[in-house]
Amino acid sequence: AIQKAFIEVNEEGAEAAAANAFGIAYLSAVIRSPVFNADHPFVFFLRQDKTTLFSGVFQS
Repeated sequence: AIQKAFIEVNEEGAEAAAANAFGIAYLSAVIRSPVFNADHPFVFFLRQDKTTLFSGVFQS
């Protein structure tokens, strides 16, 4: 079976959707997270186990 999924996270919460060969299911939930005040530059990494999937620098 083929499956595709996405998760969108923004200030209002998170939304997820998944599709596979058998149909499409949409899930939506408001997830409250702690406030993160980015008031200075920083480096970030998105990792799974020991593999770096994405990295970047925030400077604004």
